[in-house]
Amino acid sequence: MNTLKLALIASAIGMASPSFAQDLINKVPAESNMVFALNGKAFFKHADAQEVNTILSRLGFFKNLIGKNNPVQANHIEEMGIDIKSNAYINSISTDSVQYIGALFPLNNRSQFESILPKGKKIEQVNGLSTIYSSDRTARVSWDDKTLYILGGLAMDPFFRQEDVKKRFGLQDEVDQAYDLEDIDIAEPADTVSTTWEEWDPEETEIAEEVVEAAEAATEAAEEAETMVEIDTIPAPRTIGIEPQTDEFTYIDSVLEQDEYQDDYYLEYRKVQLHNDSIKNVLVSQWVDQKLNDLIAGKLGSYKSKSIRNIKDNELMRFHIDKIKDLYKYYYPTDVLYSAFGMRPTFDYGYEGVSGAAVVEGYKLKFIADVELDKEMSKIYKDMYKIKMNPSFYKFLDENALGFLTVNFNTEAYLNHLPNLVARVYGGDTDNRYTEIIDLFSNIFDVMLDEKAIAKVFKGDNLIVINGVTQKEITYTDYEYDADYNYKEVEKTKMESIPEFLWMFSSEDTRIFERLIKVAVREKGMIDNGGIYEVDTRKSDGITPYLLIHKGIVYLGNNLEKLQAIKDNSYKGTANKEFLKLVKNKPVAFVFNSKKLPEILEPMDLPISGAMGKTIDNMTEYGNIHMITDKIKGNSMKGELSIEFPHKKGNALSFLVDLINNWTMELED
Repeated sequence: MNTLKLALIASAIGMASPSFAQDLINKVPAESNMVFALNGKAFFKHADAQEVNTILSRLGFFKNLIGKNNPVQANHIEEMGIDIKSNAYINSISTDSVQYIGALFPLNNRSQFESILPKGKKIEQVNGLSTIYSSDRTARVSWDDKTLYILGGLAMDPFFRQEDVKKRFGLQDEVDQAYDLEDIDIAEPADTVSTTWEEWDPEETEIAEEVVEAAEAATEAAEEAETMVEIDTIPAPRTIGIEPQTDEFTYIDSVLEQDEYQDDYYLEYRKVQLHNDSIKNVLVSQWVDQKLNDLIAGKLGSYKSKSIRNIKDNELMRFHIDKIKDLYKYYYPTDVLYSAFGMRPTFDYGYEGVSGAAVVEGYKLKFIADVELDKEMSKIYKDMYKIKMNPSFYKFLDENALGFLTVNFNTEAYLNHLPNLVARVYGGDTDNRYTEIIDLFSNIFDVMLDEKAIAKVFKGDNLIVINGVTQKEITYTDYEYDADYNYKEVEKTKMESIPEFLWMFSSEDTRIFERLIKVAVREKGMIDNGGIYEVDTRKSDGITPYLLIHKGIVYLGNNLEKLQAIKDNSYKGTANKEFLKLVKNKPVAFVFNSKKLPEILEPMDLPISGAMGKTIDNMTEYGNIHMITDKIKGNSMKGELSIEFPHKKGNALSFLVDLINNWTMELED
């Protein structure tokens, strides 16, 4: 079974595994650092199963999954032997040596499930369970009458790059591109392979023999490839004609030597790679077998997260990620940073866990998340977000705006905490020779900056509004050629779509901006338009920004008329109540007004047709798309992404499935 089919089976089962009972959660290993609960019952409560099957059939899902030579041709996910009355779970376990990805799915018809497996695939009996493996045996699928177990392993390269690990398992050094073939000393695999960690504890002699056999097979394959290259190399025919100059001979020789060098390098690289990969695959296969055997035997405990266990009827999926700090050391290239810069950052962002869900609320589809912080980081974020948006900004939250972004943070608090943040992320490691330098920088930063003064200049509340797209005639330089290919520069014009934007932020002390403007005007970098300053971009054309300072607010935008109205106090914008509710007291808020999109795209004459064109035309019936974060409460920071679909088809998920169904119809045309 190849990796693609494994993935197809897992995804299909995931969609067909709803929530009713919660027995499988007790089999999810307690040491899992990431768990996804798939609530198929909720999915098919909100979406039509037949429509889902139609989409999958059009995409060739069932044919690719089952195979052309399989006499059984299922066309419904209900015919795959999956119990649609129970939850399904996907989990991961991270260690320094291997990353495990596992899944648990309930079965209600074992024979149906076995019928969709690739014909000719050997089914083995492992510890009393029917089992199949991937070609390299690093992924295993086992099942009994009630449960399907899937577990795969990925070797962690930083672990296998350690010198003591390479020596222990007989791994060879990677080939440097500047190597000398004659100096290469190919290391033989170790006579024995042993390990001291809990993930793997097999009989050492048996493992060693498998590792050596795999390594020898890889080396022989590489040597055969090298021999084949030598046999297939045909000498170039003798050149007849004028003998080239000596320097030309030298050039040709150098090219041939370079080509030969590259071929030798590639063969040597492949030989080492095959050797090392074969050893890693044997090890990972052993660890996967041991881990899955322990799981089935109940030796790995049960996952205890209440977030995962209490999945709701309208939640399509729920996830929880635990021990985030531990993940950094496995995935961040700390060893590379240490070898290059002598520093091994701790990357301590203060995140302890993240949980979230995909939720159907009527015609809204929401993705919610909750980040758990440690005590110190919770205090820092509370201080940083202890600020409200300037009420004078509200009138710019107009219902006709295409979208806007608000970012509100307390500049003074941010600068006060910045040294500590830098030290937490990049310092803190006793093996980091730059730790003292980072601490010194933090102290200098703390002493030199006047946080209160900077906070008066830039308070920290920001609003960026995109009011739409306007057509603007711009000039550009082109070239015209005569019959003799002589050219001359000509100035032409064309229409371009320019986004109309306005950025504003509060400033209690605008003197520094006023002085910068004064210098820019004197140096002809800005043009004074009666108190509204144009940034001179005549050389580059395109967007022309204007700067205005008015009543303690700094404005930067490209609509001169609107800025003039603001300056004259004649701007009469009205805040949209829904927009205002979304952004009020939120540290970060992004809103996209979907209804405005067709109006914006129409003058652009974009080549959009078919189902996608109809979808865009129907955007006038959509609600807003928004992303917001809440302030810290306790040690938790919440956020959500929400999309409101047209009030058709019963609910948000049903409409989305119908939309995808319409898109896939074009595949049949």
